[in-house]
Amino acid sequence: MSKTAFFNKFLTANPEYVNVKDYNNILKHIIVSKPANQHIKIKFAKYQLMDNKDHFYQAQRSYYVLTKFVNKCKSKYIKQYNCDQDLCGNLLHNPIVLVEHKTAYKFSVNDLQKVVVNALTHQRHLIPEPVEPKNPYTNLPLSKHNLLLLYSKLIKKHHLFTLFYKCNFDVSTFKDNNRRILLEYAIETALAPDSSWNEEFIEDIYYMCDNNNIRVHEDFPKDTLYRVFRPYLKELYKIRYLFYPGKNLSFWLDCFVLYNPYFGMKHIAEGTFTSIYGFNIGTFGYDDRHLEFNQIREINATRFVHMARDKELSITLKPIPNVNYYEPEDDNNVYYDSEDSL
Repeated sequence: MSKTAFFNKFLTANPEYVNVKDYNNILKHIIVSKPANQHIKIKFAKYQLMDNKDHFYQAQRSYYVLTKFVNKCKSKYIKQYNCDQDLCGNLLHNPIVLVEHKTAYKFSVNDLQKVVVNALTHQRHLIPEPVEPKNPYTNLPLSKHNLLLLYSKLIKKHHLFTLFYKCNFDVSTFKDNNRRILLEYAIETALAPDSSWNEEFIEDIYYMCDNNNIRVHEDFPKDTLYRVFRPYLKELYKIRYLFYPGKNLSFWLDCFVLYNPYFGMKHIAEGTFTSIYGFNIGTFGYDDRHLEFNQIREINATRFVHMARDKELSITLKPIPNVNYYEPEDDNNVYYDSEDSL
């Protein structure tokens, strides 16, 4: 890089950028245009320093030697945390060392990125509440310089970590600038394939089923109910909180009803029903047959119309043989168009 180009690089950060062509030009600008401008004088001093590169190289060498000496002195007082395994218990290979509170900790780069992403996607009841990434050994927030070091070491950077980096690792700014993205992650996290159900999820599933004429018995196994309707519930929350259009969900639920109108109903095997002291005893069960969500999504509107009109093309399941179904009891629910209700 030439002397002029190097000096121009100093000036590009200045809103009052001056393209310096030669020594006389910059000197003229200082003396005539802005004689009291200290910033220009400092830049001119740097320009003069670059005029004799030997002084610059000597100053640069002294700076790095002194920095190395200071870091060596600091390292004598740093404790080594005795851990050669990552957070999953595997042996560490090429670990990253972070110094926090005068103690050096070894981490796997990928483990640390997961720690950061988990902190950024923290949520409560689908409400994003990102928190500061913390050292898993001390539960204290990681320093910004260590976050920057980690970010520079990553080969594949998570999208949220990149957004966090652009917000200068400030959690409040990150939350304010990425509310919609964080809400999407909150829904995906809360309804992940390995997630478990809670009462709020079950209530919303019953709400969705009632408004689409899917009569699920109140004693139907909750685990099965959540597993079947988890993808539909995810779409419901996107409609409710992210204002997605509800046509797809309504159509998918109509296909679900067409395939098996007996889903969720309670049944008892024929010849096993007895009544003792007012209690019904028999071999009870629930119809949990259903078309998988991925198959439902492949059904288009034309195919649905043909299936609904032509019995030969219909994929509707017949009742389970040799069982008696309990007729759903009338309730006070008001059934209306599912698209409007979503």
